Amino acid sequence: MPRQQAGYHQYRAGIFVALDAARRAHGIKRFLVDVRNAPNLANTVQNYHFANADMTALDLQRDVRSAMLVALWDHRHDFVETFTQNAGYGVRLFRDEAAAIAWLEAPVP
Repeated sequence: MPRQQAGYHQYRAGIFVALDAARRAHGIKRFLVDVRNAPNLANTVQNYHFANADMTALDLQRDVRSAMLVALWDHRHDFVETFTQNAGYGVRLFRDEAAAIAWLEAPVP
């Protein structure tokens, strides 16, 4: 794996670990993550592995809702949503901030 991508994967894992630490320390279960200026550099296989192996290895909780704000034109995060949802995590992509906040504030069905 090229050095730039290796650094990116460590950075992405670090974000999830930081969010999970905040959740555990303060009981936070809803996150708004703005990645509109952070392109997803991972390929499809790497995104699948992250959702199905790395997130489990990091012991991330599945009772959390995470709304990811992505740029209108950016579809590089689409597989992240699919793979994380299939792995049992509450992650959704949004291109509209108000819709993301409404989803986070809505009761869990």
